[in-house]
Amino acid sequence: KSANQGFNYALAGAILADMAFQNKTAINAKGRLELVDPGDSGDPILDPLLHKILSTERQRRLVYWISIISAKPKKLRRKIVASLYAKNVILREDDRFLGIAQVDQGENSYSVKFQLKTSLRAGILAGEAIDLHSLALLGLLRSARLLQLVFTADEQRMARRRIQEAIVREALENQSAQMIEEIDAAVVACL
Repeated sequence: KSANQGFNYALAGAILADMAFQNKTAINAKGRLELVDPGDSGDPILDPLLHKILSTERQRRLVYWISIISAKPKKLRRKIVASLYAKNVILREDDRFLGIAQVDQGENSYSVKFQLKTSLRAGILAGEAIDLHSLALLGLLRSARLLQLVFTADEQRMARRRIQEAIVREALENQSAQMIEEIDAAVVACL
């Protein structure tokens, strides 16, 4: 499948990971997504999905939900852009994307994108501490075959291995990291 479809699946996986980080969902013993907390999250992207999960007749596997979420990629991307704009991460004017917001620290000014890529690269290539959200992002990029967005061609093989090792290591101690593993596997299955 196309890189574009991989990106759509990664976005869907990110939404499911966000729900898991907010302790809204979990994977049951049968490998199906279940709601742990059916209350609203206050997020315009998550809440409609939470209601959809709640209203289904039976619990479904992650692959099903990734397919459902990624079925309307333009609508999903519009919602994500609106959310990022509301959080001042991106700049836009009259529905036109103008760029990524700058982080200003004294004499140094750099984009949020640069800061994120630098942090992700340092966590994997230099072995620096990496938070669970960054690990989830890296796992999704790996699963969706999009590591070239962060790593050079000659770094990707090592990065792929180190990301997997970091997720497995974290999953031994953290239930949210176990959910990341499950989401990553579902993204791969969708491809």
